[in-house]
Amino acid sequence: MKSTSSLVGHLGAVCIKSWYGRVSPRPALAVVVGASYSAGTTGHVPIFGYTVMNDIMAPGMRSAGRSEKAPGKPCVANHDIEISALSNSVDTFGPLGPFITVDDLDVDLRQVAVISSIDGRECSRWSTCELPVSMSSILQSLSAVVRLDPGDIVAFSMNDGRFDRGRGEDLAEACGDVRVGIENLCTLVNPVRRC
Repeated sequence: MKSTSSLVGHLGAVCIKSWYGRVSPRPALAVVVGASYSAGTTGHVPIFGYTVMNDIMAPGMRSAGRSEKAPGKPCVANHDIEISALSNSVDTFGPLGPFITVDDLDVDLRQVAVISSIDGRECSRWSTCELPVSMSSILQSLSAVVRLDPGDIVAFSMNDGRFDRGRGEDLAEACGDVRVGIENLCTLVNPVRRC
């Protein structure tokens, strides 16, 4: 889940507090829903267009959250559930954009590279063809439990651990910007700031 306060546009700053610990980018292809769709509706989920999302999370909050002395740390009742939700919904942790490309695009989005870099150094690259299930199947499954409405955004990223293996992909250590690009689509750029 991403809170609306987590969303920030192209060139908007990603703000990181020291107690967040490790902060990881998750480059994603974002689908923008074009019309309401829910369980029982026939046909494909209507797609308005596509854009780029950096689905940032703060896995470091798990260890930082265990320290009662962390300044500004919220009080949590169920540590694992609440820290997981918090680490995904932090203000500015949902960069999106820079624009929406409409669905009639002549690019096969089933086979495009999704690339991220921190301070000019490439830190991850994956292809949408690596998704274990097709985007349309995931949208269909999601619509069985969640009504999708116009403007809803569904982010597709790889969550197989490749972006969180301690290889230096830590936005908390960045001194410049983070970029996420989708081949033949667009590139999202966001400066990283200490807040």
